[in-house]
Amino acid sequence: MSLSASVCSRLQHQHETIQELLNEFSEDQLQQRIHSDKWSAFEQVAHVVTYQSVFR
Repeated sequence: MSLSASVCSRLQHQHETIQELLNEFSEDQLQQRIHSDKWSAFEQVAHVVTYQSVFR
């Protein structure tokens, strides 16, 4: 699958805005699952951090 330059750029730089977006939330809030079958914000960030190198 070929990705557009715009998508590639967003994926390459998405990690740079995470701290800014989540600044006002406590760790407990970030780890809370709103729905039991969905990831918490913390789990989503961990996923992005784990796979960010794939898009670099």
